[in-house]
Amino acid sequence: MASRDIRKRMGRREFALGSVGALVGGGALLSGCGGNGSQSTSNTAAPTASGTGGGQKKVVTYALVPKMLNNPFFDVAHNGALKAARDLEAADPNLSVKIEFQSSATGLTQEQVDVIRQMISRRVDGLAISVIDENAARTVIDEAVAAGIPTICWDSDCPSSKRKTFYSVNDAKLGTELGNQLVIACGGSLKAGDKIGIISGQSSAPNLQNRVKGVMSVLNKFPGIKVLPTQFCDDKPEQGVQQINTVMAANPDLRGWVMVGGWPLFAPSGALDAIRDPKRTKVICTDALEPQWKYLEAGQCEVLVAQRPFSYGEESVKILDNLRTGKKTDYPPIQEAAYDLVYKSPTAEQKAAAEKAGVKAYALDDYKKQWAEWTKKS
Repeated sequence: MASRDIRKRMGRREFALGSVGALVGGGALLSGCGGNGSQSTSNTAAPTASGTGGGQKKVVTYALVPKMLNNPFFDVAHNGALKAARDLEAADPNLSVKIEFQSSATGLTQEQVDVIRQMISRRVDGLAISVIDENAARTVIDEAVAAGIPTICWDSDCPSSKRKTFYSVNDAKLGTELGNQLVIACGGSLKAGDKIGIISGQSSAPNLQNRVKGVMSVLNKFPGIKVLPTQFCDDKPEQGVQQINTVMAANPDLRGWVMVGGWPLFAPSGALDAIRDPKRTKVICTDALEPQWKYLEAGQCEVLVAQRPFSYGEESVKILDNLRTGKKTDYPPIQEAAYDLVYKSPTAEQKAAAEKAGVKAYALDDYKKQWAEWTKKS
């Protein structure tokens, strides 16, 4: 696709303080390059400012490429990247770290590939990518590595590429947790005839495929239940809500929903209104961003299985900087990130089970405090 076409198709967005607790503290928000839906963020007053030693600051640029823009999960990852950049600058006053936050505005595979190629041509100092489609991303990731650019994946992997490492939750394990939480919410078992719905995002995303596999590894233990066809909302909240409405209209007795991402609950309101009896239809959802909290508080959702998106951005930048400087290069192919369980108010049994599994169980009020700490301004 020509550069002009990319600009037309990928809308530019502004990064503003919002419900996800944006973290810009002390830095200037600069306009994205080329008007292609991207953002360039710097944590210094000017890239050419003099350092403490009287010379010019060394400018380093790391590109964080999510699956799509205008998504609260990836916005928080962006916050984490900004925090890591500030920490690197604080450790070295002669360093200026810029974060390029760029991708497709709507989650289109080819647009993400084009953005990555733009970053290669600009010779950024490191690339961290949440992959939409492994097959499409493999070649361009290998091109980045061949160009000498430290390249990793986060959130969604491309294991067949030459990327250095992958930082994320274990998605199959996360899916298994989602399935187990549904069973617990349904009284410890599922009965023959029970119907279960699953909502995913983009069908090509390898991380989401692995989560669905993890869910199914639990559901397959219960003969006679009916797992409805997976609904793919393409990471679009409104589409996810419409899918819930359609499925509930046809299956008002649905026993439960498993959402391997939080998309429907990012909608402004009413995402679960089609569920007439929350005591019958249990909802287990991934992630625990601010827009999702109201559904937990209202008793419409049983538990939020929370990734730590802030750490995705923060750790990705730290890894890239270590690879650039040679401080650490012996990373394993996969680095497993933690996840948490967030309840309105966990029972003693839920806390004990989480502790046994090595997972932290939060009451929502306590999680809000932790969230504020993760996203506070510096």
